[in-house]
Amino acid sequence: MIRRGLIVLVATMICACATAPPDPMAQGARLMAQFREASGGARLDALTTYHSSGKRVRDGRINGTFDAWGDFRTMANTTVETFDGVTATGGYDGKVAWGLGPDGKARINSNPQSLPGARLGAYLNTLGYLFPDRFPATFEYLGQQIADGKTYDVIRATPQGALSVELWLNPKTHLMDRLVGSNGRATFIGQVEGYQAVDGVKVMRRGLQTMEAGAETHTETQDIETFRFEPVPPERLRPPN
Repeated sequence: MIRRGLIVLVATMICACATAPPDPMAQGARLMAQFREASGGARLDALTTYHSSGKRVRDGRINGTFDAWGDFRTMANTTVETFDGVTATGGYDGKVAWGLGPDGKARINSNPQSLPGARLGAYLNTLGYLFPDRFPATFEYLGQQIADGKTYDVIRATPQGALSVELWLNPKTHLMDRLVGSNGRATFIGQVEGYQAVDGVKVMRRGLQTMEAGAETHTETQDIETFRFEPVPPERLRPPN
């Protein structure tokens, strides 16, 4: 009787282990590893800096152009954009966020309450999610979700020192087709509408972003016409004096 009871107990334990749900963190890390591999794998290790340029359209009617530079090692990045002849510059140097408006005045933001949002923006701009060894983050699998009739594997990424963001991965290609988050002032939904291969690495070719702040909603399309992994002068990524 004792021996039989032990057998039943062991069988019950084995059954419980076999049906235990997968750990969300382990599942998230596995899917992110697939995402990295689909994006370029080992080729990503050699990347240092980039320069991209192209066109943007706000709310379907305001045309603009942009140039963006970034560092995959520090998350420092700078964007210069011009809409209707008005140019503005903004960036993040790894410590503070900064902006340079049409009036030529520099504005430095080192407020601890707003920096997590700025750091998230830098994390996304420099593809920080593809470099978990450089930029520590947790990746929690939230399960599959459907948007616009498509099914995605959704992962909540929480970079160190930054706000969280949801990365929606295509189960077939393992690439990110959608992201959802907040910068602390507005919520945003980003949709990748096409990729391009640059030196064996997949980068976005076209995207659409929707921002909501209170009762206001704005959209912005982005067409990246050039994208190069090339040296960037250090002063390009620094706040203006």
